[in-house]
Amino acid sequence: MGQQVNITSARFLQKDPEIRLPKKFTSVVVSVPTDEVDKITPSVLIHGCYKASALMWDSNLTKQCKKCYQYGHPEEGCKATHHTCPICASEHRLKEHKGASPTCPRKGDRKIIVDCCPITPSKCAACGGNHPAYSVECPVKIKAKQDAKEHYDRTRASQSSEGMDTTK
Repeated sequence: MGQQVNITSARFLQKDPEIRLPKKFTSVVVSVPTDEVDKITPSVLIHGCYKASALMWDSNLTKQCKKCYQYGHPEEGCKATHHTCPICASEHRLKEHKGASPTCPRKGDRKIIVDCCPITPSKCAACGGNHPAYSVECPVKIKAKQDAKEHYDRTRASQSSEGMDTTK
């Protein structure tokens, strides 16, 4: 007998059912808690047949993407077409803030400089606030942490009410 897994969400990779219907195979993205990933790889039993399974990426509600600086997915799963700067929310990479601006009083400095120039004040890519996207004070980050805690608490409560042992 196989091991049971808590599936937190599942979706078809191809969202359009009219495209999926005539196909013989389709891919399903299944989200499971990190500590249960080993239970579903390298194969999973579905409708009596073993199917190949693989970890696409590790993610959770508090994971911050290093491409768009939003929460809930890693860079590997980002759908943004360009990199967003975590300091000023412009369409460039973080490394461009290493004293490269000709108006910067610290030009030539190779350290990351937050708010060094009046032309590039801090702007959070996640909430639009006056701080870098990785700031511990970001309200989106704080909410992501609260949501993750509530989700964890709900999952534990649900498992306890079903008589499942949550101490393992």
